[in-house]
Amino acid sequence: MTIQKIVEYAGHANIINNNIEKRLFYTFSSIFVISLLSYGVFLSSIVFNIVARKNIENESRLLSSKIGQLELEYLSLSGKVDMQLAQSLGFNEVIKTNSHFASRKTTTKSVAFNNEQ
Repeated sequence: MTIQKIVEYAGHANIINNNIEKRLFYTFSSIFVISLLSYGVFLSSIVFNIVARKNIENESRLLSSKIGQLELEYLSLSGKVDMQLAQSLGFNEVIKTNSHFASRKTTTKSVAFNNEQ
């Protein structure tokens, strides 16, 4: 009789151990799959950001060279500006006796403190 009880208990213990092992296997398998998916997502994000940065660097170089060309054009054109060109475009020289400046009266009083001791 005792051998039958031992066999029963051993059979139940084996079932319990198999269930725990299955649960652990499924748990670790799911953790592994989630880790692989996360790795793939992060890796693709890194690659996308690197490609985007390279494109932005290329655009920056193009804009920088365009700015350099525009500065060179500005310097060459600004050297050609003189009084004759201004008069031909309709600009007139300011007459000093005819110049008036707008001024406004202050409506508030100001207070000054001297901190001399």
